[in-house]
Amino acid sequence: MSPENQAIIKEKIHEAAKHLKGKLPPSSKYPAGRSAWTHIPRIIKDVFGGSYRSLPDDRFDEVLEVIQYCKESTS
Repeated sequence: MSPENQAIIKEKIHEAAKHLKGKLPPSSKYPAGRSAWTHIPRIIKDVFGGSYRSLPDDRFDEVLEVIQYCKESTS
């Protein structure tokens, strides 16, 4: 992924994480609470099989869709 697209995705992740802060369901794996800042990159990795940084630029729109889905589905 190009540095420009990485920067846009990173900003979108931060925006969504701010929205999700305190809204993620509790988990016994994270007794101190789940981190919205790590939740979204983990979902991206699960969906695409790797970090958004390692994806080709033609997957950019798909990554943005996943971020938006994370934001909307946990609201």
